[in-house]
Amino acid sequence: MEKKRHFKSTKEMLDFLRARWKRFEASTKKEDEKLEKEKKAWEEYERSYDLELEKKKHEDFLKRIRKVIREQKALAEKAERIMMRQAERSSQSKLKKYKLKSGESIAAEPLVKYKKK
Repeated sequence: MEKKRHFKSTKEMLDFLRARWKRFEASTKKEDEKLEKEKKAWEEYERSYDLELEKKKHEDFLKRIRKVIREQKALAEKAERIMMRQAERSSQSKLKKYKLKSGESIAAEPLVKYKKK
């Protein structure tokens, strides 16, 4: 606790109070500046965190898109292989029908069926 002060005059008391008030203002000003700096730093951190979060979401979205594209390509290739195998099988079965007795095939000729009118 502070000692009780006994001032000789009101002027002395006012000078003391003004000095004390200036010290108080200076200390609060420093604290305010410090708090303002901390607030700005925190806002910058939040902004950078939000940007990184947004960037991560975007990257995750791109990864999912790439994954879907890869899967679609794989399915398309698989379907193409299956269709090629089926076409080969059907053409081989057609060739078996048209084999000549000497063992030569007529694969060079197109296998087109014409409708009779």
